[in-house]
Amino acid sequence: MQNEDYLELWVNLVQAKEAIGKVRRRELRAYNVSPEQSGILSLLSRLQEPPTPAEIARGTFRDPSSVSIILNRMEASGLITKINDSNKKNLVRVSITEKGRKTYNHILRTICVFRIMSGLSDEQCKQLKECLKILQLRAHAELGETAREIIEP
Repeated sequence: MQNEDYLELWVNLVQAKEAIGKVRRRELRAYNVSPEQSGILSLLSRLQEPPTPAEIARGTFRDPSSVSIILNRMEASGLITKINDSNKKNLVRVSITEKGRKTYNHILRTICVFRIMSGLSDEQCKQLKECLKILQLRAHAELGETAREIIEP
């Protein structure tokens, strides 16, 4: 492939992400939840133990300060609670509330991503997932970061 081909692929990737994101934002407005909040609810619903805000930032590939702002809004909306860690008093853990769990369950039933992604075969989905993991790891390496565990959905 030529550099122009890689650039065109990058543009296609960004345009697909933006288009799907626009549909998702429109869909989530009915629940007063942002896509970022939806991603955090998804992460919290999958984890066995309440994570720290830093762990959420790593798991969502977001800046810790932006995660802090999102968590404050989610707490004010009653979607999550922040609890001091029983072992380390200066450490905060984040738990999903019953309201957060109900909201997430409603969101799962109407998720546009399923409708959009179902246009791919199972094999295409598997290949895309593998390709995106490679790109994520290479981007982290380019940033000089060590490989982070990619949390599986």
